[in-house]
Amino acid sequence: MDEALRNLTEAELAERFGNAWSVQEEAGHLLDIEPLMSRRLDQLIQGASVLQAWDGTNAATWNANHNTRQFQDILEVFRRSRQLFVGRLDELPEELVERSAFIPG
Repeated sequence: MDEALRNLTEAELAERFGNAWSVQEEAGHLLDIEPLMSRRLDQLIQGASVLQAWDGTNAATWNANHNTRQFQDILEVFRRSRQLFVGRLDELPEELVERSAFIPG
């Protein structure tokens, strides 16, 4: 993500088009859903057949004011969080890698 967006200005990163999130808010949203992804992985490991749905409103992202943060800070926190998540995936036993579950929503 950093490479794809590094040439955008702060104004371009924070610009909204209508009611759509800005590029910076989209990046923040990826960070906001990391806990959900981790909970879903926990549920899958525990054998759940239905995983937690998203909140339906994206309230965390709408309320986070990501456009007031430094973009590099969002990227760094997301990078660390995603590395931990991928590390967990890498450690899964083979039988869990093939497990599936339903995500409502």
